Amino acid sequence: MIYWISRINLLVVLVVLLAFHGVLYYSLGTPQWSVVAFTATLVDTFIVAAVQLVIAAAARRKGKW
Repeated sequence: MIYWISRINLLVVLVVLLAFHGVLYYSLGTPQWSVVAFTATLVDTFIVAAVQLVIAAAARRKGKW
């Protein structure tokens, strides 16, 4: 799983999460659902990017990259 997270494309993650959050917040009837969905998508994508950086740093320390 960790190897998979380190290889996924962040643009694909951004698009998939935006679609998911858009449907979620629209179906919940959230006022300004598009702003909330975009903000949640940015936060989640940032978290995935940070995890990718941590995985890459750990792999470099172990000499795998």
